Amino acid sequence: MQNQWWFHEQYEEKLEYSSLTSDSLWSIYESLNRKDSIVFYWDRYNQTSKVIAFLRSIGFHSGEEFSKFISDNSIPLALKEEQSDLEKLKQSLQEKIERIDSSRIKSQSQLEISLLVIFMLGVILYVLRPFVFAIKWSIKAVKTEGEN
Repeated sequence: MQNQWWFHEQYEEKLEYSSLTSDSLWSIYESLNRKDSIVFYWDRYNQTSKVIAFLRSIGFHSGEEFSKFISDNSIPLALKEEQSDLEKLKQSLQEKIERIDSSRIKSQSQLEISLLVIFMLGVILYVLRPFVFAIKWSIKAVKTEGEN
């Protein structure tokens, strides 16, 4: 990866192309390397290409040398696919976590709901208090009248 960044910095500095990111630039050269096109382009456009002149200026003397540099510093396709699968798994797990977290009641909400329930129970019990006293008094009155 460090060599990829170095190559991208050199590319931007000497060719003055800033529109390509490091990943997109590297993927272009990886694609050419997989198709064995780097050596072909090097041999065919050796004298006229600005890119080949740039590659020579940073130390590559042949298409084979540059192709080997690309191969040595590239992540194998199997690892890229595995990384892609892991990224998808990470994304799906992150979505599940967010969905579970959103379905939970937050601690502040729990506190507010608890206080509301306690207040409502207090009001209900306060309203029912006279009825409880009236029932107790009635039971007591029936017992005392039953004794007389």
